[in-house]
Amino acid sequence: MSALVLLILVIPPIQASASSLPSLNYYVVYDPVEDEGLIVVDFTINITGCEFVTIPVAIIGESAEFRLLNYTVKGDLLVDGVDYNEAGYVELLGCGSGMVSLLLSARSVFEEHGVLSYSTLVDTNSLEELGAQVKIVVRVTGNYSMASEQVGNVKVYVNESEGMVEIVGYGLVFLTFHAVLEETTLTTAPTPLTSLITVKPSPHTTPLTEATKPPETLGPRESPLNSLVAGILVAVIVAAVVVFIRKRKK
Repeated sequence: MSALVLLILVIPPIQASASSLPSLNYYVVYDPVEDEGLIVVDFTINITGCEFVTIPVAIIGESAEFRLLNYTVKGDLLVDGVDYNEAGYVELLGCGSGMVSLLLSARSVFEEHGVLSYSTLVDTNSLEELGAQVKIVVRVTGNYSMASEQVGNVKVYVNESEGMVEIVGYGLVFLTFHAVLEETTLTTAPTPLTSLITVKPSPHTTPLTEATKPPETLGPRESPLNSLVAGILVAVIVAAVVVFIRKRKK
């Protein structure tokens, strides 16, 4: 059994103080529609020797569920026994100085009120006794209008274009998010310029919409006088033939 494990067994849990925990930051990324997200808790530890530290995690959402996924350590810090309990705290044994980053999954952080309208409560009062500088950043996926109501020594900064709310200090903050539905506009193809121009055909020209036909080739027209003369000649010839036949019979 290692010496660090023995220390875990003999050292009682101690709430971190301002001297041992100078800063504490929470970063929440959440999808209200899917009702799930992630939370990252970053904090700095300055410990002479070893100390058993508890960090509040369940500061957002009255019915939220968290699960520890992973953690990383930076600096001259030894950490062991990291665990998330049902009371909403992460417990660990730290020796030395450095930074710890906790990664947790989150569910049921938001409550739905109506269609695409959500709310959540952030309570940082439990962090005040730590004395650390506290910052909470909540970022939602999607396009939402945001509003906040706060009680206590707390400041709230809302950035709707980034879908982000930043909370600094200790107190209660009630956040509401209303989905902004983007208007869908139907775009029509621009009317061709040529269709805006109406050309009226001249009475002496063929309309533009019709194919121009080549002029028909006409043969020489027969004069009425020529027809009359030809008829008379035929009649004279017939009469002469009749007279000639009769004379032959006599």
